[in-house]
Amino acid sequence: MILALESLIPLFLSFVVGINFHRFCSKISSKLLSIFTNICLFSLLFFMGLSISTVPNILHEVFTLGFNAFILAFSTSFFVILFIAIYKKSVNIKCQKKLVNVELRKSNIYFFEFVKDPIVLCFFVIFGFALGYLKIIPPFEHEFFVTILLCFMIFFIGVKLAFSKVCFKKIFLQKSSLIIALVTVIGSLSGGAFSSLFLDISLKNSLALSSGFGWYTLSGVLLTKMDEPILASTVFLCDLFREIFALILLPLFSKIGRNHEAISVSGATAMDVALPMIEKHCGNEFIPLALISGAVLTVLVPFLIPFFYYL
Repeated sequence: MILALESLIPLFLSFVVGINFHRFCSKISSKLLSIFTNICLFSLLFFMGLSISTVPNILHEVFTLGFNAFILAFSTSFFVILFIAIYKKSVNIKCQKKLVNVELRKSNIYFFEFVKDPIVLCFFVIFGFALGYLKIIPPFEHEFFVTILLCFMIFFIGVKLAFSKVCFKKIFLQKSSLIIALVTVIGSLSGGAFSSLFLDISLKNSLALSSGFGWYTLSGVLLTKMDEPILASTVFLCDLFREIFALILLPLFSKIGRNHEAISVSGATAMDVALPMIEKHCGNEFIPLALISGAVLTVLVPFLIPFFYYL
């Protein structure tokens, strides 16, 4: 819980300062805010790549750890999407597709816009991994830099929201945000349980591994402290894969009106790393949902992982 609070408090304060920034500055360039936000996002993805490169014997273990992590990430993401879709159908939540110019849709430009963001995001992850693995950048503790970047990114997003016309009171009072978070938890755990049928991982460990919800910086630390380096590496890669899936799916799903599913796949990262993508592709009206869902999942991680591990 202390680890969770240490991560949550700075982000919460950054958002509060950002959302109240309009009290001190009545006008600011939205283009400039987008540039600063993207700088933070790309830097965080670069550090993500560096983190992957630090996994011990990553190339030797990649076929075992990587395969297990990929299956877990894919399975949890799939079940989350499935359960959210079922929930939306049951309560009649309609898909909200973004309008795109017909001529643009028919052109190669539209296809490029469709795949541009996932390609760019993956590039920064791969670039960071390559520099770390080839020792071009020597290993160093970059957790402090990641925290600072996250705080600045959340601050800039808060500033952008402050100048938007989103009615926070109306959205935060909706219980649907909490239900979305709950369905995300159920979907993730179901995916973990399903994966245990095919992987050489026990049910309780699969449930523990699927309880990271994309928060790789904490999930790996928790299992490392439990003297489980193999599980720690697996959950680290699993949550990294899930975060990458989320960043790839966000631009794609938003085009077909599956915003809730995309946000749910983001898991705990919906309130930090994935937030700029959610704001850009889903719209400002989905920011409160992302923050609430991400916050709930973030708080649950330090409880669920030890709970299932010690079952």
